[in-house]
Amino acid sequence: MLARLARFLALSRFTRDRRGVSAVEFALIAPILIVLYLGVAQLSLALSANRKVSSAALVVADLTAQRATVSSAELADYFAAGRAMAAPFDAGGLAFRVSSVRMHTDGEIFLAWSEADGMDPAVAPPVLPEGLLIPGGSVIVVDTQMPFTSPFGDLFGDPVTLSDSALLQPRRSSHVSNSSEPDGGLQEPPG
Repeated sequence: MLARLARFLALSRFTRDRRGVSAVEFALIAPILIVLYLGVAQLSLALSANRKVSSAALVVADLTAQRATVSSAELADYFAAGRAMAAPFDAGGLAFRVSSVRMHTDGEIFLAWSEADGMDPAVAPPVLPEGLLIPGGSVIVVDTQMPFTSPFGDLFGDPVTLSDSALLQPRRSSHVSNSSEPDGGLQEPPG
């Protein structure tokens, strides 16, 4: 009987003892908080890298749209400027495609020329927003892609490809020609 009473008293003291409760609660919630913190940091880095990809596309489109004629060497310089915009992220995998899309006077849209670095040149005009082109007009389209790898390694899975496009109308002429292309990229639409 005394043994039962002693066990009951020890058990009742144990249930009333609150020492160490916060340590146990912290041990239970700490992994969740750490994963949440790393997830927010990862999301922040990915959003920042995505903004850098968008900025790189816009810089290359802006530099190209300022010219009446560009060459492959000038486009290589523009690609380098776009890669500089990606700092502090690794821009080694940043790929660019610059295309000049024109509209013939009869309303037919065609690809005048396309050059790329790190991706294939365009073979057909991209789908453009309605009303962007007018007959006889053109638009410079710059597509960019960059792989984004988590600085936390494989914790967040495989790398994702960030991409964006920039569309700008030429500023100094109705279209931008390419001196490295046959006919300067001024060929008329096929057919």
